[in-house]
Formats: sequence, structure tokens, C-alpha cells
Amino acid sequence: MRLYVSSHRSAPLADADFTFAQRASQIWTSAGWPLVAASLALAAFVTAACLPASAQVIYGAIVGTVTDASGAGMPGATVKVASLGTNEVRTVSTSAAGTYSVPNLAAGTYRLEVQQSGFKHFVRSSVEVQVDVTSRVDVSLQVGDISESIEVTSAAPILQTDNSSLGTVVPQEEVQSIPLSGRNINNLLALVPGVVAQGGTYGNAVGNQFNGSRTNAIGFGNYSIGGGFGNQSQFFVDGVATNAPANNLTTYTPSQDVVQEFRVVTNNVSAEYGNYAGGVINITSKSGGNAFHGAAYEYLRNKILNANGFFSNRVDLSRPPLVQNQFGGTLGGPIRKDKTFFFFGIERQIIRTAVLSLTTVPTAAMRAGDFSAPGLAPIYDQSQPGNPQFQCNGVLNVICPNRLDPYGDKALCERASAPE
Repeated sequence: MRLYVSSHRSAPLADADFTFAQRASQIWTSAGWPLVAASLALAAFVTAACLPASAQVIYGAIVGTVTDASGAGMPGATVKVASLGTNEVRTVSTSAAGTYSVPNLAAGTYRLEVQQSGFKHFVRSSVEVQVDVTSRVDVSLQVGDISESIEVTSAAPILQTDNSSLGTVVPQEEVQSIPLSGRNINNLLALVPGVVAQGGTYGNAVGNQFNGSRTNAIGFGNYSIGGGFGNQSQFFVDGVATNAPANNLTTYTPSQDVVQEFRVVTNNVSAEYGNYAGGVINITSKSGGNAFHGAAYEYLRNKILNANGFFSNRVDLSRPPLVQNQFGGTLGGPIRKDKTFFFFGIERQIIRTAVLSLTTVPTAAMRAGDFSAPGLAPIYDQSQPGNPQFQCNGVLNVICPNRLDPYGDKALCERASAPE
């Protein structure tokens, strides 16, 4: 069972009542519902205390230059950035050169407004901010009354021109809509140019190998990124590094329904990162907003549409049983409108299956040294010159009883009769 909890609460600013910084706390438990209740209590405490639990790498930024019609920089202009999901407002003023910067923005969509006395009010209704990406929006103001507005409702995609790193953001639409085996979002790394999968990442951490009988944790991070070897990249979830010291294992993979988006940096990674020889993967979780939103799901897999295996067909065995239920839900919304928000997600996977075994044990005749039954391969006595075929009293493929070790025979009989 997996439980994900993220809470978001406001922090004071000098020029606004409140702004909202992401506060994320993630819990993974497999010990049942009592720990779920304890996890919820912990999440409530973190929300009430407003404890910071985030890092720079989960944020984006909006920067730009405000100019007049002649292209000269405009100092002292007021720049407001408001989140469309939470109404978080950030206000800054342009510098003497007309530049501005609004850092530490959670991934999402924002409204940008620029005001200056003697110029028309500029509004860009939709500016996308992505995790670990700086978006540049340059504004040219027109002379006019400040009560007049120029609103830009559509524009060319924003390019990242303020950071030399090479990477790709996998947006929420792709995270949500692409079918994934076991709902393991690490499989989406293969969508990014410069990423090559080096092994299997089938399924999730509950059971991704041999129909759930064991887990291949190394496979989750086994990607070659930017020419590096597999398992040499650094993973972050909401700014927290999730690599283990042993083999640089990826220890935590959030559910597909709680991931907002993630960015894969494949080359020329900035100096703030370390502990990697390949790329950097930044995963950010969803957050609550002023509107309640949620989902419930169940993914069912069974043997009805499965083909039988080659070896099962060969020995006339039917398809092995398989019933896999992977289910969960999410819920997000406001605790206090425009002030405090929550997002909750839970997922569980149950697998009922059997592992096919074609192991055989010696028959009673074989334990007595008789391998003369039809279909058995010839056996040879390598202790004799020329390695002749075993025979006893003229019968080929039979080992005489006096050649059998009584202690070995006793151990073999006990082994064959022991319960599985």
C-alpha cells in the first residue's frame, strides 16, 4: 500500500497578505490501515506547523524585461504573477534596467500583469511554469491610460533561454494519459531524447518480476542518460533525493496519479546538482487548489486474454492463475480558500498468481540405478577406460546396486520424499 500526502500553506510577503509555497510530505507504508491513520495525523501536524520540506529543484521561475515602444528598459514597473489554481499572488518591481524575476514558483499555469503609470495595463492570461525551468516573458508597454488593458490570450510557446542545460519536461497530460505497465512513471523516461532504457522496469515496486514473486529494484533507474551508464543518474521527488547508496538504487517511485510532471536533464546540468554521472530527474507531485478535484481507479489484469507459455503447452499444463488488482484514488482541494490546500493519494496492488515449475524428481527405478526406461539418454561410466555405457548383467543404462553409495542413496530418498 502507498499513501501520498502533500499540504500547501501560505507564507507572508511584504506587499501581499499571503503567498503560497509548496510544502510536500510523502509517506509510503505497507503495514496496513493503522499506519494510514498515523500518516494522516502526521500530515495534519506538518500542515499546521507549516514546516518547510521542499528544495529549490522543484520550482520554476518567470523572468523578463519590460520596455517601452522604443525598446528602452522601464524601471519601477509593477509586475504581478497570480496562480490560476490557488490565487497565489507574487508582486515585484522592475530594476533600473527594466528587468524582473519571480523565482520559486510551483509548476502550473499563471497570469502575468504589468502596470506602469502612463502606459496601458498589460495582461498575459496564461503563462506555463514547469519544474526546474525558467520561463522568459518580455513585455513591451504601449502609451495610454492605465485603465486600458491589452490582454494576450495566446502566444508562441515559451523558450528556455536563461539556462544552458539540455532537458525535456514530460507534462501532466502525458503522465496521466499514457498507459503504463504497473503504472510505473519511470517508463516515461524513454520518451525523452538522449535516454535509453538498459533493462526492464516492468510494473511497480510491489512486484515487477516473475508475476510479482520478486522485485527488480535496480531496473527502476537502469537508464542511460546523456551517454552515462545505467543507474548513474540522480532522482528527486519534490526536491528530495531518492537514490540509495547501494548501486544508486531508485528507492521511491510515486504513483502515476499523484505526479504533476517531471523534467529530465540530459546534458550540461547546472552546478547545484551532484551525485550523478548521467542525468537528473526532477519529479513534482500535484497540489490542491481552490476547487475540489479527485479520481478513483482500478486496473484489472487476469489470465483470460493471456496466451499460454511454450513450456506449459509442451507438458500439457494450463495457463497459470493470475488476478492482479491495482486500485486507488486521489483527492485535492482547499482547507481554507486562497490560504491552505491539501492533496491526498493512496494506491494498493494485490496479485494472486502461481509460478510455473517444471522441476521433476527421480523415479523409484532411477533411485535404484535403472535408467533403461524408453526416452532416457544413455549414461556412461567415466571411471572405466573408454567411458563405456553403464550396464548391469547385460542390461544397458543400469547401474549395479554394488556401485551405488548407500549414504548418497539414503540422502536422495529423503530429499525426494520431503514435502515442498
